[in-house]
Amino acid sequence: AKALRSLHQLNDPDRFRPWLTSIARHIAIDHRRRRSRDLALSTHVTDAGVEPRCWRPTPEAVVTRRQLGDTVRARVSALPPREATAVALADYQDRTPAEIAAALGVSVANAKVITHRGRRRLRGQLVEAAYAADLLVCPDLDGSGRSTHEHLTTCQACHQRTHHSLRGVE
Repeated sequence: AKALRSLHQLNDPDRFRPWLTSIARHIAIDHRRRRSRDLALSTHVTDAGVEPRCWRPTPEAVVTRRQLGDTVRARVSALPPREATAVALADYQDRTPAEIAAALGVSVANAKVITHRGRRRLRGQLVEAAYAADLLVCPDLDGSGRSTHEHLTTCQACHQRTHHSLRGVE
């Protein structure tokens, strides 16, 4: 189905087979990534003593997840328009860099840069929001007289802690 939707992008009909193989390979890689994320979650849940097939989120977890989703969507929409579009296409719709490039009217390399910058800016905004909500705490932040953003860009401990805790945002 993806190949049929992208058929208009095939410039050389003699290259159909390698083009189709490339699409299939990328779909398989994406499927494997999703499956490994699901496996990591089920392993984590099993390690906690709960069987994955029996696991049901609590109402509090559902509300928290929705609030987090609302926060992320609001932060994405607050990004500059090109970055917001690139991040939304990449992370919400699993679009390829080529598809993002076509949507933005830029080269594939430029689409990758725009997506990376948007994700980096989004992560920074989420980290600042987490500090503001006291979800992340640094003793050096209190009373330093610097802004949260300034502190986060210079504090090595905060950088390490947030880099590992927000790895999925990238």
